[in-house]
Amino acid sequence: MLGSEERWRIARHLERLNDLGYSVDEVRIESDAAGEDRLRVQFSVASREHHASELRRRTGVAVSEGQARILLNDFHAYASQFDGPAPSAALTWRTDVFAAGLALVSGLAGAADPVQAFCDLLVVAGFSLSARVATSAA
Repeated sequence: MLGSEERWRIARHLERLNDLGYSVDEVRIESDAAGEDRLRVQFSVASREHHASELRRRTGVAVSEGQARILLNDFHAYASQFDGPAPSAALTWRTDVFAAGLALVSGLAGAADPVQAFCDLLVVAGFSLSARVATSAA
């Protein structure tokens, strides 16, 4: 099983698909017959505002398309390992990860836009911070 500290692998895989012009519709981690974890990704060709619309639909978070692409990948990485129904994953991610992440970066000098600062942190760090932010918030 992928541990929470390995979510960055999922986020990186999704980022590569986005770079190729695809949007991710669903992410699941399933065990095969040998007990090995396999990542299952359902994707499609993305429209111009797809990521912003999808993030808003799933989590209620309204941001720009570029920010939504980063945040949606983080949400998918988080939700792929969430034990519970999808609406609960969205609510938990929004409160325990997104809101906690905004609180974390809002005090940084020069962070005029906390959402962009959180997105920049996700990109620069090179991995999903969901587990770390959620742990910090607890």
